[in-house]
Order: sequence, then C-alpha cells, then structure tokens
Amino acid sequence: MSCGKKTGPARLKTWIIENGNRLTVLSYVCGLIYYAVIVHPAMKYSTYVSESALLVGLVDEEIKNPNIFFAENPRLMNFSKGAVDAAVQWAFARFNELSLEAGLHSFAVDSPLAKNVSATTAYGMLRTRKGSSTECVVVSAAADSPFSVAFLFYLAKSFKSRRYWAKNILFIVSEHPLGMMAWLSAYHFGGHPFIRTEKVSLQAGRIEIALHIRADVGGSPTHVNIDYNSLNGQLPNLDLVNLAVKSIRKHGLVPTFFMQRSKKAATELDDMIARGKTFLYCLLNQAVSAPVDAHTVFGQFGIHAVSLSAYSRSKRPSTINGRHAFARAIESMLRSVNNLQELLHQSFFFYVLPSVDSYVSIGVYSPGIGLFLLVPLLQAAKCRLTFTFNGCQLKDDQGTAKAVSFMPVVTWLSVPLSAGVALLPYFAHSLGAKWSGYPTSALLACHASVFLLPFVVHGSRLERDYFYATVKFVLLLVLGLTMASISVLNFGLGLACSCTFAPVVTLMRPSKSVCAFLIQLALLVTVHPIVLFCAMRKIQAVLSAFPNLPADPALTSSLFNLLVDSRDCICEMISSNMLYTDWSYSIAVVCFTIWLAALGYILPSYV
Repeated sequence: MSCGKKTGPARLKTWIIENGNRLTVLSYVCGLIYYAVIVHPAMKYSTYVSESALLVGLVDEEIKNPNIFFAENPRLMNFSKGAVDAAVQWAFARFNELSLEAGLHSFAVDSPLAKNVSATTAYGMLRTRKGSSTECVVVSAAADSPFSVAFLFYLAKSFKSRRYWAKNILFIVSEHPLGMMAWLSAYHFGGHPFIRTEKVSLQAGRIEIALHIRADVGGSPTHVNIDYNSLNGQLPNLDLVNLAVKSIRKHGLVPTFFMQRSKKAATELDDMIARGKTFLYCLLNQAVSAPVDAHTVFGQFGIHAVSLSAYSRSKRPSTINGRHAFARAIESMLRSVNNLQELLHQSFFFYVLPSVDSYVSIGVYSPGIGLFLLVPLLQAAKCRLTFTFNGCQLKDDQGTAKAVSFMPVVTWLSVPLSAGVALLPYFAHSLGAKWSGYPTSALLACHASVFLLPFVVHGSRLERDYFYATVKFVLLLVLGLTMASISVLNFGLGLACSCTFAPVVTLMRPSKSVCAFLIQLALLVTVHPIVLFCAMRKIQAVLSAFPNLPADPALTSSLFNLLVDSRDCICEMISSNMLYTDWSYSIAVVCFTIWLAALGYILPSYV
C-alpha cells in the first residue's frame, strides 16, 4: 500500500487519526456525565397543561360517596371479596341492569410459542344524551381485581344519571391485557391475524382517551400510582399525565410514578438522587414496554391511555375519604376530557418524567444520545481516513494500482445478514408454530455460521487488512444508524443499547493475542442482545414487584437464572411481537445481526 504526498486537509485527517480514540472516549464520558446531571434542578422544567380546553379543576364533582353506595348495595362488597372467575359475567349482568349497550367478546389464542389463552371481555356503553356522538372515552378495570370491577360499576351507575356528557363512555372489564388487545383489534379492524376473536357490533365512535383503574378493597387509599408507558416506548400526550396529577392532588391524594413518592429533599444531592431514581425507572419501563396491564395496548391504536392504581402507604389513619377522593379525581378527569373538541396534541409526545412536577423534553435529552452515537461514528471516520489517507491504494507486484472489489465484503456481510433473516418474526411465527424448538435451534445455528467467516477472506496481508478495514467501516456505520433509529422509536431502549451494546461492538478489533481475543469475546457475550433484552425484562419485572426494595434477593436470583430462562424470554418476545405487535424482538434481531458481524470480525485473530 502506497501513499502520496500530504496536501490540502491532510493535517486535519492526521489529527483525526491520531486523536480519534481520545475523542471517542471523551464523547462517551461526556454522554454519561450529561445524563448524570440531567436531573439537576437547573435543568428542571415544571409541568403544565398546554390544552386550555381541559379546564382542569374548574368543575364541582357530583359523584356519590362510594362508602354509602356500597353500604346500600351489600352484594357489591360481597362480590368484591369473592372469586375472580365470575367477574366478567357479573359485570355484563350489571351493565344490563343499568340499561347500557352491553355485550360479551370472546377470544382465543392457540400457539406453541404463546400460552394458550381463552377468555371473555365484558363491555357496556353509556351513550351521550346530546345527540349522536362520534367520540368516546374508555374506563376499564381488570377482572383479576373484583373490587376494581365493583368500583367500575359504581362509576357507571353514578355517571348514568348525569346529562352533561358530550362523549360516549365505554366501560370494559377484561381478564387479560390480551383481551383488551383482541377487543380493540376487533373494534377497529374487525379482527386480529393471530387471535381468534368475535366481531364487535358496537360502534361508539373514535376512542380518544382511556383510563384503566385499580382499587384495593382494604383500607382507605392515600396515594394513586400513574402508569403511562405503552408498548414500543409510546407515551400518551403529556397533558393527560398532567391532568391526572392535578386531578389527584386536587382531592387530597398523592400522585406517584412507579410507586416512588416525591419527598422534600434535605439537600440538593438527595433531590437529584430521588429524581434520578425515578428517571431510571421511567427509562427502564419504556425500554421493556411489556404488556403488563390493559393501558399498555391502547397506544397501538393512537389512543392516549393511563392506568390509575389507588393504594395506601400511610401508617396513620387518613383524614380524607380516600375512595371518594379517588372517584372524584376520575370524574374530574372525565369531565375535563369531556370539554375537548379535538385530540390532545398541544403538549409533548416524547418526554421523560423524573418527578410528578417536572419533565425532560426531547430537546433536552437528545444531545446525550448524540454524544453516544459519536462513539461508533468517530471510529468509522477514523477507520475510513486510515485506509484512504492521501489516496492510499492497493498495488500489485509490478507497482500497478489494483481495482478494489467490494464483492468479498458483500459476501462476508451476507453471512450474518442471512443468519438474522432466519430469526425474523415471519419465520419465527410460521415455523415456530409448527415446531416450538425452532427459535432456539435457529439461534444456535446462527452462532455456528459465524465460524465460516474467516474462510471467506483470501489474498495477501495488505488485501486482508484493507478488507477488514472496509468491513469495520461498514459495521460501525450500520451500528450508528441502528442506534439512532432505535432511539427515535424508543428512547429508553435506544439509550440502554447506546451506552452498553454500541461501545463494546466499537471496541472490537482483530488481535494476534489469544488473551485479547478471549477478553473481547467475554465483553461481547455480556452485551449479547438476547442477554441484554432478557436482563432488562427480568430487572423491570422484579422492580415492579418490589418497587421499594431495589436490592431485593429476588433480583440477584433472577439475574443468576438469566441464561436458564433465556429460551422462555425469546418465546415471550416472539409471542409479544405476534400478538401485540411489540417491536422488541425485531429490534433484538437487528442488534443480534450486528453482534454476529462483530464476533466474525474478531475471529481471524484466533481461527
């Protein structure tokens, strides 16, 4: 390889080549520091309601005290303490008692990759008295909480006598988040490709807002937890979350995110730690985006949805009637939404909430992602400048310039790409339905195919160096574009991959040392996309079960059994992709293809 004389911008190129590694490390460290200080009070933006038509807090709630209502209807309290099995049928009967437009919707799923589910959803519509409305709001409850179902009936009976509703109100009781998905699919599209479902004859108009409620039969609630993450990292309009916070506070209850109460910190550092903890909870839940509750599936249909869970944390008797306050907060929200003339659109759709009083908008958190994306892009620029510096080119033995063919590069890259194709959702669905062991077998075959890559490369040492430099350049460009795309689709997942997966792949380089190869291999294994995605799901599941015990032994136990449970995790992601159109599995396959290419890139140092 020969190089010409330095001219023009050669000094800049030389500086980038010499300082590329330092710039890469600096960019990564600056990204970490940026997200460490993003929760500082100086970067705090207080929440506010942008949609003036909501008229938050300007109504006088008229709903009856639930304690009196339940005392007048003792069968409701008896039902709320009973079994879960009859909740849907019970709700259907009560909707008919109220003369609502009621119905039952059955669905079934039969697949080797997913749990066989067969259940029924009950629904009843309170149609507005102000003419034929083409707009609707949903209030739902889960059948596994009988008191929530009884509370939903209490709301329906209380709202029925009111004449001010300008939108239809749809009450739904589902046994499973999949039941809500099946119902919404049948309502909007007439069915679901992977769910055997009945038709929904009811037409309530465009569903704008959905509230999923959970209430506990024991004690008077003092707090209301607000869950707002939907599948694929989708978020409702920030105005809906702010509306929930203000309505809950108006009636003396404490709003929380992820069961983390905002306390007045003694020092600025304590405040940053508390806000940072909630910030991480938010990112983790957005990254995983598992269908944990019914509200998570509404985002797939362009519906803004939140889940409101009333619970008690105070050790002392509450001075307010918590159940009545919770009911009044729900009525306040519905009456505010009742004023809307159009869909919520004036506030943010991309945000992170470190507390109930503040938010971080896309314009604030995006620069940090940009710093992480510079890691592969700077190394790609350095790699490109290194092997094209000053017109460097390959020459034969007579000194004649040789034409560079990119066919070997295309052939080499086709191996990990072909391996990734075998794991695409289409093949995982169709072949996995016939043979449940297909995903695991295909995954093992993909790993084995990488060991063919060292035998694809031929030629002299200079030609091989040129070849691998080209491969790394293409690999880093694809890595940077992939991380940028994931960050746009799902900020939490994009950030998790950009600060763990991307730097490790960028570090990979061939070496003659067996020790260096083993160290790089160990690093690659730790950021294996399947391992990474399963670990996030495990951590999120444990933290959801133990929100106040982040160091619970269950977390250590779950991570220890991670490899053992990886097969179940893969099947879970495939079934979630199939049933809920969850993108997690598709993103994992794309990252896995890049991971295979990175593994093949370091193999020549040892094979």
